[in-house]
Amino acid sequence: MSNKSTGASFEREVQNILNKRGVCVRVGGSGTGKINVCDLVYIRGAKVFLIECKTAFSDKFYPYEREILQFEELKKAAKISGARAILLIKFKKKKGRPKKIVFIDLEEYNFKPVNYEDYKDSLSYLKDKF
Repeated sequence: MSNKSTGASFEREVQNILNKRGVCVRVGGSGTGKINVCDLVYIRGAKVFLIECKTAFSDKFYPYEREILQFEELKKAAKISGARAILLIKFKKKKGRPKKIVFIDLEEYNFKPVNYEDYKDSLSYLKDKF
């Protein structure tokens, strides 16, 4: 599976989870290579979330310069619209390590590498509370 199809699959997985608690739509043009604001827009009650989904194959997620620019644009868009900017990172399952989904509020993210070990799995949070 290519990186692009892996990313799109993760986006659909998150969309399906969130549609059970609110309304979640995929943004057209996501993953086309241009800087897009986000992958998903999630609305639950009066709250709006702009969500960017990333996939990591190693034990760390290293944001590229292009991704950092995208995250900064996402934070601006969230501030202008009154939404909350969220980064979801899916660490792929590999030998001796289960898959893990990490939830990061972009307002608190410093654009440094994200370690698999430093975060709890957020899948149950997404399913039950977000």
